[in-house]
Amino acid sequence: MVYESYNAVGDVLLSTDDPLIAAELNFRKNGDGEFLAWVPNSEVAEFFRETWLGEIDGRKVVIECERNDEYSINTQSSVVGIRWGLRQVDKMDWAGRVPKTACTNVTCQRKNIIPPFRRQG
Repeated sequence: MVYESYNAVGDVLLSTDDPLIAAELNFRKNGDGEFLAWVPNSEVAEFFRETWLGEIDGRKVVIECERNDEYSINTQSSVVGIRWGLRQVDKMDWAGRVPKTACTNVTCQRKNIIPPFRRQG
């Protein structure tokens, strides 16, 4: 699960693309296939954001999600975008799906987040 945002009363919007987690925690599916749920701050033990990174043709890509044998990726490399038939979403960014076998050096960067309304100590 990934911390997403807060509302005025301190609830937290969580998201996942794992249907098993979603079913267990009563998440709702949005139009993009992501599962979302508002959860009271008091029920969340840890806040963090995970970013999955990989390389295609020696260039950095961000892995947004995984489905079957494909990754949905974003990259600023036009070489990767053109070679793999990604769509150009703006001047610098390319997005689309590629086979998992195209990605190498897949790693996860995890960053702990301290919510602004949760006090330390």
